Amino acid sequence: MIHSNQWQTNRVATSQHGRQVETILVDRRFWARCNHVVSVTEPLVQVLRLVDSDDKPAMGFLFDAMGRTREAIFHNNIWTDEILEIVDHRVNPQNLYSNATLDDADIMEGVRNCIYRLEPDLEIQMECMQQLIMYIEKNGEFAYANKAIGK
Repeated sequence: MIHSNQWQTNRVATSQHGRQVETILVDRRFWARCNHVVSVTEPLVQVLRLVDSDDKPAMGFLFDAMGRTREAIFHNNIWTDEILEIVDHRVNPQNLYSNATLDDADIMEGVRNCIYRLEPDLEIQMECMQQLIMYIEKNGEFAYANKAIGK
C-alpha cells in the first residue's frame, strides 16, 4: 500500500500523520499484534456472522458453533484464570477500592506477568504499569473517573 503510486502521490503521504502511518505499517510488531487480535476475535466473529445471516441455522448448530468458539478462545491461552481474576480485581472499581486486594502481591505479580506476556515492547510495558499505578492511586484522569462513580 505505502509503496503504491496512489499513496506516494497523495498529500497525506507527506504529512506527519502519513509518515506515522508508514512507520506503523512497516513495523513487524504491529503485524504480530494484528495477528494476535485476529486469532483472539476470529472465533467470535464467525459465530456473530452465523447468527446474523439471513438463513437462520438450527439452534443445535448455533450451540455447537458457540461451543467450538469457546474452545478456540481458551485454546489461545489468552483468557486464563489469572487474567480473568486480574480483570475482576483491578479493572472493576467496586472490587479495586472496596477490599484489600490493593496490597495483594500475587495479584500485582499476575498483572505484571500478563502485561509482559501480552506486550513485548518494554516501553509500553512500563507505560502500562505506570497507568495501573495511577489508576490504583486515583491520580490523573482516573481521579475524575472515580469522582464520577462516587469513590
